[in-house]
Amino acid sequence: MNALFLFAFATIALILSVFFFPILIKLLHRWEVLDHPRDHKIHSAYTPSMGGICILLAVAFTLLIALPFSEWVRHKFFFIAFAIIFFTGLRDDILNLTPWQKLLGQILPIALVVVLGGMKISSFYGLHAAPLSDPWSWVITIFVIVALTNSYNLIDGIDGLAGVVSALVFFVLGAWFWAVGNFTFATLSFIFFGSILGFLYYNWQPSKIFMGDTGTLPIGFALSVLLVAFLESNQALDHTNLFRVRASVGAALSVMVIPIFDTIRVVILRLLNGQSPFKADRNHLHHQLLRIGFSHAQAALALGAVNAAFIALAWFGRNWSDPLLLAVVIAGCFGLSFILYQVEKRNARKN
Repeated sequence: MNALFLFAFATIALILSVFFFPILIKLLHRWEVLDHPRDHKIHSAYTPSMGGICILLAVAFTLLIALPFSEWVRHKFFFIAFAIIFFTGLRDDILNLTPWQKLLGQILPIALVVVLGGMKISSFYGLHAAPLSDPWSWVITIFVIVALTNSYNLIDGIDGLAGVVSALVFFVLGAWFWAVGNFTFATLSFIFFGSILGFLYYNWQPSKIFMGDTGTLPIGFALSVLLVAFLESNQALDHTNLFRVRASVGAALSVMVIPIFDTIRVVILRLLNGQSPFKADRNHLHHQLLRIGFSHAQAALALGAVNAAFIALAWFGRNWSDPLLLAVVIAGCFGLSFILYQVEKRNARKN
């Protein structure tokens, strides 16, 4: 597929997204379906949520143009699971679900795409190449996709951040899938990229609408499935292929490093403080940046730049072993956390 087609599909999704959002924003204001400021939230105004509706409408309409019917059939379990997770997020945005209800609403459709759709992690790749038996493969893949989906959901705390990170990841994965000849996943990635750019126009500080779980859950699911597909596709490439990454696990971690590291970090902090890992708080990386003095836009761009730097590191170290790249990535994450802690502590002393 010519790269111009991917650019065209991304542009169509962008135009549709920009067109749909003013309609949804107006309707949500009229119906008074607004996100209420709460203790752990940054915003102080009543703002429409459920921006995922327009993102996914633009994606769906563009996919109808871009994908042949045979590809819809081939990936039917992915699209079915995606729809179920979308409605789980919609239900949570309208009438709050408990954390366990929300988790169940993800596990069942994810199990569908893993067990029936064959989207699974077959080994530990560069860490341990021995193949996994199906039961273990299913359990590990379901855990990984659920964890990644929720890690993306958790970074949606300030204007622009979830959009910046997901647009970056979709663009990078789309470019890689195109380079290795997987045009279906490349098309899917670039269409999401275009639609999310349209969302960012309305979500940039000061935000006119939030993504909501209607957006973060299905988008996080799509990102997670594409990362699993990257691991499997990369493993199948010939060793002489220019785009084959030897450190595939380290590269996958690098691609979504901000959501993954931030989630692990806040869960550990909550457990150390004797709190539930599901309890919302203001200990995320973006909260630290705001306390240091960053605006929403500056924090979103800074964390997006950090994520991009780790992706560049993964490409630079694509011929490293997985243990080496993972060690460098983990050291980089601890270094980032230490720097933010020291800057925040210094600012607190000044005040």
